[in-house]
This record gives sequence, structure tokens and C-alpha cells, in this order.
Amino acid sequence: MYLPSMKHSLPLLAALVLAACSSTNTLPAGKTPADNIETADLSASVPTRPAEPEGKTLADYGGYPSALDAVKQNNDAAAAAYLENAGDSAMAENVRNEWLKSLGARRQWTLFAQEYAKLKPEGRAQEVECYADSSRNDYTRAAELVKNTGKLPSGCTKLLEQAAASGLLDGNDAWRRVRGLLAGRQTTDARNLAAALGSPFDGGTQGSREYALLNVIGKEARKSPNAAALLSEMESGLSPEQRSFAWGVLGHYQSQSLNVPAALDYYGKVADRRQLTDDQIEWYARAALRARRWDELASVISHMPENCKKARPGSTGWHAAAPQRATRKKRKNFTNRRQRRAGIFMPYWQGKNWGAKSIRATMCPMPAKQCPPYGGRRRD
Repeated sequence: MYLPSMKHSLPLLAALVLAACSSTNTLPAGKTPADNIETADLSASVPTRPAEPEGKTLADYGGYPSALDAVKQNNDAAAAAYLENAGDSAMAENVRNEWLKSLGARRQWTLFAQEYAKLKPEGRAQEVECYADSSRNDYTRAAELVKNTGKLPSGCTKLLEQAAASGLLDGNDAWRRVRGLLAGRQTTDARNLAAALGSPFDGGTQGSREYALLNVIGKEARKSPNAAALLSEMESGLSPEQRSFAWGVLGHYQSQSLNVPAALDYYGKVADRRQLTDDQIEWYARAALRARRWDELASVISHMPENCKKARPGSTGWHAAAPQRATRKKRKNFTNRRQRRAGIFMPYWQGKNWGAKSIRATMCPMPAKQCPPYGGRRRD
């Protein structure tokens, strides 16, 4: 209708009139500020995107697969030709990253340095950064990467081996990574790192003892019902770090299998919780949470890295999952019949809001059933 349209256009009309009145230009004789509204350039304040050459994006996309193939074939000339014409785009950034990985693997450091400087810092892949550190013999990043027990890109793995061979890695962190690689079926990387540390798996020293743990912490070995008994037999020949890591692996598997009593039993044998990975210590906390062992849960949380403490559950973090006291009244609120009928399935880590209603209960309350007026059986 006409009135609503006028209602919404009045603010715009008023703004244009004020803009015209505040202008320093002198109006011609017989003209009013309102006369300038029709001739106002409303598009002047709207930012416009620079126009790209017609068909350039399609041309870049058409050459993208062939550029990646050229990188895989170590065809540096074809990769350089594509990047020269592609300009600044996401496709060009990816091709340059892949090319830099190839150059780093082949140790073509001169060309690597030239292309590395053309890549924006925020667009550099982790493996490219590792190769850049290798070219400069900078092992600052390696000191943090070695704390990761999972698989890393090839360039970062080589950086760690290079740092280990130079004796620049923390021994405890390095051997913990070896154990993590063995537990994650990354045997080749584990073998290479152990050799770089100066104790290969077949040398009869620490490396051989680490490799023997594969009979307990391997993907299939940890599933055996005899895994815990075998580890108990091996304990006398293992270091505290090795024992702690192995028991953590068994506890992690049992916790994921929801065998809470066994999980807590195995986790309880971990003497050095620093050997636990982030995933293992989080599953330890879950097991204690399910068993409602609040003191043990609080102790586990205190040993968590800072990034884990805030990660779960929800945005409140793990500290909200360990209430020190849960009164009978609050427990009753949590399990009362009305909430169950409303379909509220609340976790028991709500901290101060123990038993509070969820958004669903607030927005969609259950209608109360009405008793028949005659006092007989309800028919709804």
C-alpha cells in the first residue's frame, strides 16, 4: 500500500534534505535543497570492486590442474609461468605453496627463498614454514612441534629429524613423540626419529625398548584382554615415562569403549601425567565425570594444558564439569519428572546452573493436561 511505502521512504528523504542543506555549494536562484534530491549522486559513497579482465578467472582456473601436475613432475618452468600470469588469487597461493614444498624437498634453497618471499605470511602452509626453518637452520619451531605425538607433514618431520640429529630437541619430548607415533601406526616416522636421536630400534638401547612397547600400545595390541597383564610383566624394564604413556594408551582405549572402571584403573597407574596426550587426558576427564569422581576430575583438570581446559564441554570449559558439591535439592531439580516429560536431556556439567531449564523448555513449555470436570478418568 501507499502509506507503508511512504513510511519507509521518509527517513531517506529526510537524510537527503539534510545533506543538501549542509552542502557548502551555493544554490542557484529559485532553487531549494529539495530540488537537488533527484540529481544527487547516490552511488558515489558505495565502494566498488575493481573490475577484473574478462575471462581471467576462468583462464586461471583452466590452468590450475595442469600447474599442480607440473609441480608434481618437478617442472619448475611451468609452475613459474602459471604464477606469473595468475596474479594474486587463492589458486595461485595454493600452487605456490605446493611448489615451495617440492623445492624444499629437493633442497633448492635459492629458488625456494625467492618464491617464499612472494607468499603472504598468512597464506604460508605449515610444511612450507618448516622447510623455511630447515633452510635457515632455525629449530625454534621444532621445539614446539616435537610435543605433537601425531603425524606431521613431511617437511616438519624432516625438520624434527634434523634438529634431533643436532642434539637440539628435548629428550623427553622426543621419545614421547616416538611412542605416540608407534601408537598411531606411524612406524616409519618413529623409526627415523629414534635413529636421529642416536638410539635405533635394533640397537639394543632405549630405541629397542620403545619398539617393544608396540606389543602393548599398538592399534590391535591394546584391544587384547591380556594387554594390561602383559604391560604389568614389562613394567620392571621400563622407565616411568614409558610406563605412564603405555597405561595412558590402555586407559584411553577403555574410556572410548565406555568401560569406565577399567579406564580409571589404568589411568590411575599413570605416574607422570605429562606423558598423556591431549586426547588421552580429555578421555580421562570424561571417565572421571561419568563415574562422578569429582576430586579425581578436579585433579585431572589441573594437569590439563590450557587449550584443553577451555575446549570441553561447551564454552564454559572443563572447570564447570567438576562441581564440588551437589545437593539433594539440585539433583532433584535435574531429574524431576516435568523436565523429563519436556524432553530435556541435560548434561550434568552445568556448574552453577545445575538443573536449569534449557532454551527448549523456556520457549516450548509442555501444556499441562486438564482433568475432566466430572472427576472421572482423563481421556486425552
